[in-house]
Amino acid sequence: DGIVFWAPKTILASGDSGMMDVLLIPILNTFGIILGYLLNRGAVRNVRVCISVMMVAAAAMAFLMPAAGTGFQLGLLMGCGCAMFYGANPLLTQLLPMEYEGIGAVGLAAGLTDGAIYAGSALTGVVGGLVSQGNGSAVLYLTWGVCALLSAAAMFVTRSASANARERSH
Repeated sequence: DGIVFWAPKTILASGDSGMMDVLLIPILNTFGIILGYLLNRGAVRNVRVCISVMMVAAAAMAFLMPAAGTGFQLGLLMGCGCAMFYGANPLLTQLLPMEYEGIGAVGLAAGLTDGAIYAGSALTGVVGGLVSQGNGSAVLYLTWGVCALLSAAAMFVTRSASANARERSH
């Protein structure tokens, strides 16, 4: 949500950009959702690894954003980064909670995941504004990258908990 919130302002502020550069983002988001599906159903076949891969890709896009030379390049990087988040979202909210089916905690896992997403989304505007206003857009982009890497790491750290839940169900 941070990218979606900040994209119009930062892309249009680049001075050489138009609304078409901003409109790249929703188009690319659709491809991110399809990519998440394809990764999870085909190449990766592990929800947590798939989410981690998408978060690392999003981080890479964020780390490249300060070097974008044009509004189009920035819009493309923001769109690709945002697409990774949009692709990971259904995996987080729909498939990840299913790992807890064996212990009867699907609803709890889904509620906690959804609540964390909404809390993070709410904080994005406020914290992003403080970071951008105090340190500039480049630091904001780097902050997004660090947060995406922390999310990827969380998927690996918590995978043993989900494995334990599956083992207890058998």
